[in-house]
Amino acid sequence: MSISQLTHILSPPDKPVEIGSPIGWKQVQERLGLILPAEYKAFIDCYGTGSFSNGILVYNPFAKNENINLFQVLDLHIQANRQLQKMAKGAWSIVDPYRLYPAPGGLLPWGSTPNFEITFFWLQNGKPGSWSTIVYNLLQGEYEVWKFRFTHFLYKLLGGQIVSLLLHEATTLKDELVQFHPIRNADQYSSLF
Repeated sequence: MSISQLTHILSPPDKPVEIGSPIGWKQVQERLGLILPAEYKAFIDCYGTGSFSNGILVYNPFAKNENINLFQVLDLHIQANRQLQKMAKGAWSIVDPYRLYPAPGGLLPWGSTPNFEITFFWLQNGKPGSWSTIVYNLLQGEYEVWKFRFTHFLYKLLGGQIVSLLLHEATTLKDELVQFHPIRNADQYSSLF
């Protein structure tokens, strides 16, 4: 599964917003201290900032909106996890038994549904191109592991091929045509909630 196969079923915007550049991606990866999956970078470069018609957002390190910016959301997860560890008085994680980034092999968020009810994490297992996706339901405190690369997971999810106990039927869309909508300003983002 590649970005070209994904663009075949899901047209990218004519004018994507907040896309990356080779220098920009280098800075992002240096800041994170890790190499991101090439297909994720290709997705951001092709689609930019936006959401799918089923409400799923893919975090973008170049987004100005803090609710979509990969670094801002990552910081939010790290802070929440620290608070939980203090309350639990021990090494506990939001997505127990997994640790969060920056722990070696820790979970790194790549997207969510509105209001962060469902968060999608990469499980840094092996090379970046082979990272699995963890689907975590905040309200239920439960997760699922999907051993698909980033674009393969999106392809299956948007094509209604993922049967999940945690994702709502509206998220998987089954037989509906999914579209990608660029988010150009904060008003467009707030209308998702």
